[in-house]
Amino acid sequence: MWNSDISTDSNNDDQGAFVHLVNENTSWHGHTMMAIEYNCVPHTYWGLSFQPANEGEGMTGLLVTGVPATLINRTSYGQTTPGIWGVYSSNILSYVITQKQKTDLEEIINREQKDIANGTVIYATIGKPIYGLFQSGKRDTCYSWAVRVLREAGIISSGWIVTRPFSMAPGTTYLFGKEKR
Repeated sequence: MWNSDISTDSNNDDQGAFVHLVNENTSWHGHTMMAIEYNCVPHTYWGLSFQPANEGEGMTGLLVTGVPATLINRTSYGQTTPGIWGVYSSNILSYVITQKQKTDLEEIINREQKDIANGTVIYATIGKPIYGLFQSGKRDTCYSWAVRVLREAGIISSGWIVTRPFSMAPGTTYLFGKEKR
């Protein structure tokens, strides 16, 4: 059994990992970044941020049509910090995952990087439920992207059923999250 350096969780799978969703800038709409914590001494991290590819995108694109996205690797191999930038909420959504879920999540993220580069995954503030029903491809916010890839890897949270379509979290960390160590 090994313990997370970020949350109060323990993992019985030595080859598994922890996934942490962090609300950066601490507001209810914030920015969600994902950090995968690996069992090494010291622990290492893969920090990821799904966001618009270009700073300063227009509101019509962000709200209605969607804009090109990018997936930023916030960490490099073996980094001992999760890649959190700036102010963040003290409540973090943390999930204990098995070796299979970890492997599946890594494969899904690698596929997503290719899909983002091909333009079949885009960033949209409103996301899939409204305008996206009439378009092909995937439309996500930073939060709905993280939730979607976690669900595809078999990592499920009851809080996501309600929140993903409306991209209501990172605020859900206050409802379902745990205090950071």
